[in-house]
Amino acid sequence: MPLAQTLTPRRLDLLALSDVRFVETYDGIYICCVCAGVTWQLWMEHQWPGPHHYVFEQAYDSFTPLRAHETIRFWRVLAGFPDPGPWHRMSAQSIARHILALRVKDALAMGVSERVIADRLLGEPTARAYDWPDISGRGRFRRLKNLADRLIEGGYRDLMGYPLSRRR
Repeated sequence: MPLAQTLTPRRLDLLALSDVRFVETYDGIYICCVCAGVTWQLWMEHQWPGPHHYVFEQAYDSFTPLRAHETIRFWRVLAGFPDPGPWHRMSAQSIARHILALRVKDALAMGVSERVIADRLLGEPTARAYDWPDISGRGRFRRLKNLADRLIEGGYRDLMGYPLSRRR
């Protein structure tokens, strides 16, 4: 049976990890190490329960699924299993949409008209201003503008918290 699947406790030698750094503070020890090319940050209290026992504590809030995923990911790397990767990577389409939304917002801030932005960024030219309200590019433009407004209004938290639900 592979070592990671046994029920016997395993000893984790933190000093054996690559690029490990310890910072002692009044409330505990902060540990920063690199495993499988990923930088991990841990915190441990000074008064550990025993010589080889560690307790995992976590707050139960909207980021609980993310923390649980990262804990399992760290365990898999230490146990020699392949790294499953970060929590819900953004798809290429989502990344492109976010970039386009922020470009729309920048162009509006510089005073460019909606029709010109749709023509240049979305590749949907409108021959006449009279046709602008009826084309599909206008709806797409408005959706991108609303996305950019939400991103900027929410600040970095919306980008950092992706894809956790925005519902309250």
